[in-house]
Amino acid sequence: MTATEFKIKHSELIEQFQWIEFNFKKIIIGLNGEGIISGLDALNKDAWGRLMDRVYEAEQKAGTRFFSNSLYDELDDLREERNYWCHQCYLEVRFKRDGTVRSSKIVQKLNEDYRKATELQDRTQEIFDKVLRKLLKKETPWVDRG
Repeated sequence: MTATEFKIKHSELIEQFQWIEFNFKKIIIGLNGEGIISGLDALNKDAWGRLMDRVYEAEQKAGTRFFSNSLYDELDDLREERNYWCHQCYLEVRFKRDGTVRSSKIVQKLNEDYRKATELQDRTQEIFDKVLRKLLKKETPWVDRG
């Protein structure tokens, strides 16, 4: 893998992490029956782990369960991988003089974590879709009025 290919794939991986975090926020807002703008403002600075706690709390409050224990575990494992890719990977990755990545292990890890992140992003989006369908039936204030 070339340095450019690595940087593009890394960027795409970070994008998946951001979508998962955004899905967490939408799920929390939906379960809490908040307006989207005020809800996003309130969650704006929360990190992945705190958002997972808030999802769990919102499920408890709403008396419903969308995330299984195993899904929470998978998302927590991915949170740790996210921390590596956001805060550490460029301290470890080395490029050869020809512009390719020196270690095939880090390339393999990047591809595997991208696959996991994409799968979990799809799953969290599906959960949000279920929450949204429930919201539409209840006519809760998804859109801020005022």
